[in-house]
Amino acid sequence: MTPCHRKSQVIRYSGLLGQNPQLKRAHELLPQAMSQNISSAVFVPGDHWLVTSDPEHVRLWNMNQLAAWPKLLSGHTGQVTTADFSPGGNWLATGSTDVTVKLWNMLVPGFFSLSLGGFTDRIGGVSFSTDGKWLATGSGDTIALWQMDTVGSDPKPTNSWEITDQNSGGDIKSLAINHKDSLIALGFAELDTTHRCTRR
Repeated sequence: MTPCHRKSQVIRYSGLLGQNPQLKRAHELLPQAMSQNISSAVFVPGDHWLVTSDPEHVRLWNMNQLAAWPKLLSGHTGQVTTADFSPGGNWLATGSTDVTVKLWNMLVPGFFSLSLGGFTDRIGGVSFSTDGKWLATGSGDTIALWQMDTVGSDPKPTNSWEITDQNSGGDIKSLAINHKDSLIALGFAELDTTHRCTRR
């Protein structure tokens, strides 16, 4: 499954999936369900769920029931700009222009959420470590690390860094942790082709 170019309003499927009888219905449903540009799309590990976000909603699609209407995750008051699943698929993290990060517990009916605050700018990126023990967030010019074992009782970052490199050229737009959990790659709003890394 591959997303089309960023100006399109819907997600389209590649031919790699074969002749899935639900795909035709899904093609009809997706444009109705998503009337806005998609800001992020991410699969839960195991590919059972797909999460898409747009300026108004976070939508949870059951990949075993592609023709079904998606579940809406409500809580953010601004545009959802980024999303990531924990490696085990237990948690979904979403960041928004409402200057909060929400953690959705995928194991609890209703997908109960926790809010992480204290940010001063829109959330540009969220990424889980490969062991699922840490969540990295990017907001404005600041990276923060959150320990997942303690966010429920003490929702404060364990560490944070302000990016002072004058060449960064703007706010953090995207963020990713490498597979060894040793590097955090950053993308900045005003330098689309530049990525900078910092060691944990």
